[in-house]
Amino acid sequence: MNPPLPVGAATLAEAFLRAEALGGRPAWASIAEHQIETDRQWSYGELFGASRRIATGLRGLGVHEGERLALVALPSPDYAKGMAGAILAGAAAAPVNHLFKRREMAAYLELVRPSAVLVDSHNLPLVRESLTNLSPAPLLIGTTADVDTAVTLDGLEDATPASPPAVSPDDAAIILHTSGTTGLPKGVVRTHGAYAAFLSMWGADGYVTEGDRVLSAGPLYHQSGLTLGWLGSIALGLPFFHVSRFRAEVFWDVVRRNRITVPLGLPAPIPERLAQLPPGPRDRDHVVRWMMCGAPLETWWRLQDQFGVSIHTGYGSTESTLVTFSAGPRDVEKRYDEKLLPPGAHAPAGTIFPGYSEYRIVRGDGSPAAPGEVGAIQVRGNAVFSEYLHDPERTRAAFTDDAWFDPGDSAYVDERGSLHVLGRTKEMIRRSGENIAPREVEVVLHEHPEILEAAVMGVPDRIRGAEILACIVRKPDSALTAQDVVSFCRDQLSVFKVPRYVEFRTDLPKTSTGKVQKALIVDAADSTRWFDRYKVEGLSK
Repeated sequence: MNPPLPVGAATLAEAFLRAEALGGRPAWASIAEHQIETDRQWSYGELFGASRRIATGLRGLGVHEGERLALVALPSPDYAKGMAGAILAGAAAAPVNHLFKRREMAAYLELVRPSAVLVDSHNLPLVRESLTNLSPAPLLIGTTADVDTAVTLDGLEDATPASPPAVSPDDAAIILHTSGTTGLPKGVVRTHGAYAAFLSMWGADGYVTEGDRVLSAGPLYHQSGLTLGWLGSIALGLPFFHVSRFRAEVFWDVVRRNRITVPLGLPAPIPERLAQLPPGPRDRDHVVRWMMCGAPLETWWRLQDQFGVSIHTGYGSTESTLVTFSAGPRDVEKRYDEKLLPPGAHAPAGTIFPGYSEYRIVRGDGSPAAPGEVGAIQVRGNAVFSEYLHDPERTRAAFTDDAWFDPGDSAYVDERGSLHVLGRTKEMIRRSGENIAPREVEVVLHEHPEILEAAVMGVPDRIRGAEILACIVRKPDSALTAQDVVSFCRDQLSVFKVPRYVEFRTDLPKTSTGKVQKALIVDAADSTRWFDRYKVEGLSK
């Protein structure tokens, strides 16, 4: 009798135990940059058997119920084993962006307050610097034996596996991070039950099926790589392939060599770079069933025409997983038909996953919007997070009085019931799948001794969705250059938060109470006056 698949489990921990029982099925393979071959394939029995032993070792070190394990490392089987080990130990796993700089890392680790941090050699110096003011300091655990920490995963794997503690669907499983509008980080708590519901929807409904082979280039601190990629593969015990760094020129070689059927976790600007590849005789020589990516409709059509593959997208956020999808489970292999769209329509985010979540569009007064009428989208159901870590006030503010989550996006529903998302109703900038709080960048800019005032905002970008514009008023007699501004930000912020554009102004428009009126800046924007760091750095637009 075959063991039960992870799909249908009541908790994420139960899904992992079912995954171990799959034995020799291929589970994880890593593909290094510039390579098309995998370095080593891990089976489900190996990966999750090691995770169960690690769980026993972690509990012996104090990482158990009510505790958190932060992960600051590049994606790898060791990362996956450590994350699953923490969850099987009854703790919550908190993957952290390895691109963070010291101030960002310190702020988030202070919020999470982990009892231990899983770290690789690449990130160890940064983590140590970031923990200097955190007391008590968490235990550092190296991903491999060559990491200079007192404890490593290799040692924990020597533990005798024990029965994992019982967890409930309401217990915290994973804590994801996202930017706050104030510039302070937020920890998005996702429960065992929420992930179990996603696995059941994703696998049982047929978006992935037996025989699929899943590819992702997304990091595991990000929802696309973690939830849609790795965890989504586990639902049916599918082989998961992780590319350490996306490169358009070898993407299809990787797909062909490894017989990939479903590439996932391809945020902007990846689709645009694929669409820029010159036509070739092997463009349709692949077994891809469908791809999921965010891109303008013209890019969809180009990819579908050139490579003969259907492209789909959906709507969601760190707090709401995936709410809608542009295809039903029996339609993912069908090309999205542009004839369904009226002239000038916005790209559709699709329809709801029945039984998994629901949404509504409301007017400013909270009343339901009519079909075709733009309003604020609100979401509830299994897709939605439970709380912001250690922040009941922000949690209350994120929900309406009748318990709908407000992600801060405007949208409308067409006559076919398909959701069309127009953009943010709040200031948050969404660039290449990352949420960036303007306030966080402004705080850094105001620390520069030659900057009198600064206002940061998002400006539309065809490839990345949005780019960051910093409008700056220099102090008198300052010789500050735009390149100086970029360099200062690069030293203090993750690279995706560094402004692409810089504009110097003599003043910033303000209200009578002194609040900067960013809408007036955007309305009067003149890009000919902007410094564009991409031109200096030779980056692709």
